[in-house]
Amino acid sequence: MEPDLNALGFQLLKSDITFKRKKEGFSQEVHFALNNRNSGSSIVVFWLILSVRSSFYTKWHLDTYHQEAMNDHINSWDSINNSKLETPYSRSGHYDLTQHDNVKLMVTVREALMQRGIELLDRSSDWQGAADQLMEEKKYGSVAKIFDFYILSGHIGKAEDSLQFIEDHYKQTGNIPEKRFEEIRIRRAYLKSLT
Repeated sequence: MEPDLNALGFQLLKSDITFKRKKEGFSQEVHFALNNRNSGSSIVVFWLILSVRSSFYTKWHLDTYHQEAMNDHINSWDSINNSKLETPYSRSGHYDLTQHDNVKLMVTVREALMQRGIELLDRSSDWQGAADQLMEEKKYGSVAKIFDFYILSGHIGKAEDSLQFIEDHYKQTGNIPEKRFEEIRIRRAYLKSLT
């Protein structure tokens, strides 16, 4: 797998079992998370975590709202919660090297990563793609980021529409933390400042 990822510009951080690359101002990561209970050859379990980050976003957020962003994450996925990263050899998103032929297992992990995982990373390494993806994945807890990413992509109308859609969803759902509504109020004030 390393040669394939290296060919795409990823570098291996051996201490972390993480591959990283910069792409158009974004940082993409492929991390192999190990089970805390791994033991010799009796338990050898791992899962994939993919993420996109942007230090530009945290600086923009501070400059725009005069408060620090929660974090620099754009989006992330793991093989436990994302069917695009599952293979016939995964069980609830976990891969167990003691239960399967290691070569066959790693071939399917490589295929999932190269055919579907890289696509997830690349789509979220673009502001509009990131916002669209968060909406499609119904990650409405990221309402502030969805709005911000549409603003950064120059789609003010989509930013405004996303706020309204998510606010309506929250009101129907009920029991939503007040912080989410505060994020919406801050973004509405920002929209007013643009006119």
